[in-house]
Amino acid sequence: MILTSDLQADLDFLVDDENSDRYNFTNDHMPAINAAVRYIMSAFDKAFERGVLAPTVFNELLFGVICAPTQIDGEDAVRVPITSALIAGETLWRLVGVDPVPVVSTTDYIMAGARMAKFIPFIDSGGATEDPFEPGYAEVADDINAYSYTQINTITPTGSPAQYLVVRPKPPGSVGIIHLRTPTKVIATDTEFEFPYVLYQPVLMKAYQYMMIQAGKQSLQNIQITDKDVQELVSLFI
Repeated sequence: MILTSDLQADLDFLVDDENSDRYNFTNDHMPAINAAVRYIMSAFDKAFERGVLAPTVFNELLFGVICAPTQIDGEDAVRVPITSALIAGETLWRLVGVDPVPVVSTTDYIMAGARMAKFIPFIDSGGATEDPFEPGYAEVADDINAYSYTQINTITPTGSPAQYLVVRPKPPGSVGIIHLRTPTKVIATDTEFEFPYVLYQPVLMKAYQYMMIQAGKQSLQNIQITDKDVQELVSLFI
């Protein structure tokens, strides 16, 4: 966890060299810190997509929830709507995985009971009667089922777009959805947000850059996500 008041104090040290108190939390520190967090999230998204780092490094933002899927009529498949109710009203940052056979204690998700479902892009998922798995993938132990999931938006003429996960073959019961949620937004000096403390310095320096841009001392071009940014952030975890 990172405490906002610590960042505020260090930002004041960096930007207010004359102790003029011209910077305040609402107009300067808060938007700069929130922008820095969003920037770093985007950089990590690039790392996740490249497969150089697993989302599980954000342990405090990692959640698993159990949900009852809906049978798709006439198909050996189910669908799971991605809604705010599914993730307890929290904003979804990134889907980490789909567990077709979760181990549950009461209502708590404990662990995977089989191989996690393999993500297959919609354009590669094939028709309802096709085998969605690439050659060789199904050659696993007899007691492990091979599942896949596809993410798709379903749009109806009378409703709003709804995002679904389609899982097949049909799981025996409820499924587990593992996701990263968006860290707590900074709204007060006593806010704590769920970044590992190793990211304190990157957040501080990026917030400092945003404050310098606001003050007209840096160009907005300095806030472009670069491969160097991604590599430096990844290096903090390996």
